[in-house]
Amino acid sequence: MESGKDKLIPWRQEVAAAAHSKMRDGPWKVPVQVSCTFFFPRPKAHFGTGRNAETLRPSAPKRPAGKPDIDKLVRAVLDAMTGIVFSDDSQVVALDAMKLYADMETPGVTVDCRALVPDFEF
Repeated sequence: MESGKDKLIPWRQEVAAAAHSKMRDGPWKVPVQVSCTFFFPRPKAHFGTGRNAETLRPSAPKRPAGKPDIDKLVRAVLDAMTGIVFSDDSQVVALDAMKLYADMETPGVTVDCRALVPDFEF
């Protein structure tokens, strides 16, 4: 059973809707390369207090190294895009994923998918 199911299902639906709005000729039936960048809001503890409430503390970590696990995040994205971007997530032959704090971005995920020509080599 998936943990956080109450949040996961609506989030997958949102990812699926965004993927559906961008696809012109899917689902693809060729190998696919996927890149995901997840942006998380910073906790309040990363900032100063009082007049420094908007200032990031020097001790604040540069990247979110805690939960949720990056493999679970990627799985949710790939599951949401299955049947929309690609027929099956087994078609994903190259994957890049990163977690960052949303210092200048809106919290969420950016996803780049590329259909690869059949004779593509690394």
